[in-house]
Amino acid sequence: MNIKREEPYSISVLLYEDENNQWKTLQEGIEKATEDYHLKVSTIIFDKDDSEEYQAKAIKKEGNTSGISGMVIFPKDTVKMKKLLSDWQSPIPVISLGEKFVENMPNIELDNYKMGVLLGEKMIKMLKNSDNKNIHVISISQSRLSIHSRYLGFADTIRENEEYSIVGISENSENVSHEIGKYGENIVALDKLSTENIGKAYKESEGLGEINIFGVGANPTIVGYIDEGIIKGDVYPNEFYMGYKSIWALINHEKDGYWPTDLDTPFYYVNIDNLYTGVNEGLLFPN
Repeated sequence: MNIKREEPYSISVLLYEDENNQWKTLQEGIEKATEDYHLKVSTIIFDKDDSEEYQAKAIKKEGNTSGISGMVIFPKDTVKMKKLLSDWQSPIPVISLGEKFVENMPNIELDNYKMGVLLGEKMIKMLKNSDNKNIHVISISQSRLSIHSRYLGFADTIRENEEYSIVGISENSENVSHEIGKYGENIVALDKLSTENIGKAYKESEGLGEINIFGVGANPTIVGYIDEGIIKGDVYPNEFYMGYKSIWALINHEKDGYWPTDLDTPFYYVNIDNLYTGVNEGLLFPN
């Protein structure tokens, strides 16, 4: 793609707080795209205590900053952010990640409902011969539309089978390590941070019997728990692809004057049996 510019194309990336280095793979995808297209990129990561109002003001301010040609945004509380940004007319192209929360803003799509369905199907298959089919769900606040969609997909799938029940829903917290024994034999975590925390809690616990933990998201710690058999199954998106695709979309918009339509992000299922095979090996153990 040959694009003539008088000045370098500069992109701002704004992400919600980075807990446990969760943006590493996403940022690697963004960095690879900026290298391929010879761009400048700056990243702003909000603090945990930054309010949605503060984040919205920062996004709008960045959009009006001289020299910024495009933006990639990934806010945390998309329900609140939808209200704060729905009427905003950005002077530059803006694309969101993970979930579409503003009608007229393009988004690198991730079908969170289908991710939840796949997680439910895999958990049902594993628990088929188990006497205990009660499931406890753990996630960060469902104020993220993506988490809520995942839950709906998972819950709809579980409820199609009368033998299985969702018996509890808990919000991920610092107390998870002290409470893991209360959740029963079957636990599903609906986001990366909760998956990592519940895996860590089980590994560090003493005297607990076998617990079937399923999760969402992948990082080196979670992959290690899968390899150890602590996490029995996991659904994860290709975050490198998501980051790269966001920059690719901005560049195509600059070239063509409209947004490309192929913005879906693939996701995959991994367990100890397929961890070192096919696409999972390529994505989870990059050279």
